[in-house]
Amino acid sequence: MTVREATLADVPAMVDLLERRRAAYQHYQPVFWKKAADSAEMSKAFLPFVMGKPETVALAADQDGALLGFLIATPTPAPPVYDVPGPTYTVDDFAVAAPEHWASAGQALLSRIEAVGRQRGWAQIVVVSALRDLEKSALLESGGLTIASTWWTLPLTT
Repeated sequence: MTVREATLADVPAMVDLLERRRAAYQHYQPVFWKKAADSAEMSKAFLPFVMGKPETVALAADQDGALLGFLIATPTPAPPVYDVPGPTYTVDDFAVAAPEHWASAGQALLSRIEAVGRQRGWAQIVVVSALRDLEKSALLESGGLTIASTWWTLPLTT
């Protein structure tokens, strides 16, 4: 397995992984995580846009030309009421091809983004995950990440 910078050639496979993640997440919380009908098309446009920003870090894990996983880290300003001692990067798009890949590809990606962040002087990395994404949560916990916030939701529509 190789961890490398993600390229525009990876976008179709990245979109496929995101669509699979979205399908699973909408079962966890069907209002908050409800997948938009055109989410794949939006991702095909958004990923090249965000990957083209110089401050974005996009990584891919592949084996024999098959994308096993990827993550995208983007800078996120801390609220001014908190004194975070340096840049915060958020990893919102972080997906693997199958749950069993969290322990391999997911771990390799997480280790690489941590190394990048340390080298660049980031204060912290924030990773977004659904509460019921148990394999991803296990990876994050084993990687030393801690829960800083939770979002609670009450669907008001059916």
